[in-house]
Amino acid sequence: MGEKVLAFETGGSTILSGIIDQEYSKIYGLNKKKIISDNKRDYMKDILLCIEETLKQSSFSLKEITSIGVVSAGKWNFKNGFVTPPNLPFRTEPIPVAKRIQKNFEKPVYMENDVNAGVLAEVLFGHGKKSDSRYIGYLTISSGIGLGLYDKQKEEIFSGETGQAPEVGHNVVEKNGLKCGCGGRGHWESYGSGNGVVNLYEKIHGEKMSAKEIYETAFEDDEKSLEVVEKAAEYNAIGVGQIINAYQPGLLVFGGTPVFKSKEMVFGKLKKLIENPTRNHEYTYIDEENMPELRVSELGEKNILLGAGAIALKKFNDKRL
Repeated sequence: MGEKVLAFETGGSTILSGIIDQEYSKIYGLNKKKIISDNKRDYMKDILLCIEETLKQSSFSLKEITSIGVVSAGKWNFKNGFVTPPNLPFRTEPIPVAKRIQKNFEKPVYMENDVNAGVLAEVLFGHGKKSDSRYIGYLTISSGIGLGLYDKQKEEIFSGETGQAPEVGHNVVEKNGLKCGCGGRGHWESYGSGNGVVNLYEKIHGEKMSAKEIYETAFEDDEKSLEVVEKAAEYNAIGVGQIINAYQPGLLVFGGTPVFKSKEMVFGKLKKLIENPTRNHEYTYIDEENMPELRVSELGEKNILLGAGAIALKKFNDKRL
């Protein structure tokens, strides 16, 4: 079985933990909890309890675990192990997630944001492992939109000067447009994400419908929902075109609940726009023969948790211990 690491993921609605080995035969002791805490103290208690339950359910002892990988959406302060999560009631308060986990379990802790972990999961366990491309991208279209980029030759994640790049979900696609969850306006994720299609539906039709309902009724050829999904696909094609222009990955892998649950409505429609030869250079400057391969992650919704394990297995990086 080889080295075993504990993987932990926290999102906007759930926390997950499990134990992963370097061969990735399975996730042991997989544990999932809904986030119900309205303050960071109870939130941290739930996180530690989730990890403790994984250890019990897996039958592995803490001594058998070499390190812990921790993944969260939001802004990490890698020096002190604090993260500011964007989708929780206490989102303005930095939370000592990694610091508390390290203190409680006395193991090396490696931390990353969700999309950086996602791209590393693809490189170790998914499409990126089988690809000859040097530059691998992982794009999540979920409640928000995020991008992770990896250089297989140098074994480096691109994260910019302060570790927060590339925040492509906040690229502006409409000046003074719809309000984004971050407080800005006209950002890509305000239009193309799961929350974005809800915004678009309300803007176009003057009524509210959940993202799930919009995708499902669009699949059933509901005209109002199809109009919204087609419009969201155009914004997603704009955003993906900007990624291709700026970074030109050889492989771009897509994930996120809307992509997995409504593949044809989300991924299928934007792929047709990007790859349509009759729309030469409409969405990207890169020529057809140099376009990246576009794939949906075969790891499914376990991608980010596997990414947390990948971060720990790769010990990525020592400066973030």
